[in-house]
Amino acid sequence: MAGEIEIRKPTVQLTEEQKNTAIELAIEGMSLRRILDKILISSYHFYKYKQSNPKFEDNFATARLEGLEHLADDLLDIADDHSIDVNRARLKSDNSKWVLSKRKPQIYGDRLNLEVSTTIDIGTALNEARKRAALDSSNNSHGLLASPSAHGAPEAMENNIDIIDIKSNEDSKVEVLTKGDIDIFE
Repeated sequence: MAGEIEIRKPTVQLTEEQKNTAIELAIEGMSLRRILDKILISSYHFYKYKQSNPKFEDNFATARLEGLEHLADDLLDIADDHSIDVNRARLKSDNSKWVLSKRKPQIYGDRLNLEVSTTIDIGTALNEARKRAALDSSNNSHGLLASPSAHGAPEAMENNIDIIDIKSNEDSKVEVLTKGDIDIFE
């Protein structure tokens, strides 16, 4: 293969000045399109350069996030600038708020995302409550549940509530029956 010419795609390189300028402009909150216009590189070549230089890619991403803080600060300036038409100022601030809410939702998002995942096992408590209920009904000669005063311990009931039964109805509502709720029905 002596006569063949090897075709290699040139690797994209940025000068130190281009890299520093890109990061500086990103920190100032400038859009990517404007940054690329300033450093005279296409978006494709810039993307390829970032891919082949992870350190620069990380630095640029950090600079872009910092630039969002400048964008947020600019919202205050827009509100204070009385020389701008009101509708133009509203459009500009709405666009900035939208960008902030999408790029940094944890700080500037529209809603809070609260995720709570807790599992509660009440099986043991239910079994113990049913055992106490069965014990109370076996001590009652009429087969009825007795009131706390019938046990002769009303003082204990003032400070300690015993659960007799817990029922769940069709609507998934839970009813709790305590010893304090029980009366003798004859």
